[in-house]
Amino acid sequence: MDSYKLGIIGCGNMGEAILKGILDCCFLKSNEIIFYDNDNYRSRYIKNNYKIYSAEGIIEVIKKSRYILLAVKPQNLKIVLDQMKSCFNCRINSIISIVAGVPTYHIEKKLNSN
Repeated sequence: MDSYKLGIIGCGNMGEAILKGILDCCFLKSNEIIFYDNDNYRSRYIKNNYKIYSAEGIIEVIKKSRYILLAVKPQNLKIVLDQMKSCFNCRINSIISIVAGVPTYHIEKKLNSN
């Protein structure tokens, strides 16, 4: 199984800006990052421009990444967390969230409720 240092869920403007910064400063290489975005056009754009692996879904990102960057819109967070909690393991995965207006304890509570 492939393993990536960083998994990005949601690669809109903010997710892309962070991705670009990470690659531009050589913090990580493109082959160390996996991402998922539910917009097919956006996924192709990110994959082609940054040469990073595009996952088939959220679960693949979680299973193949140590660190997970949540960069989704607040209104989409519930759907994302519902998918994540089936495979998220707090002993393996760590969350970095840039979801506007959502406190960390909300994400923790949702993921630990299973």
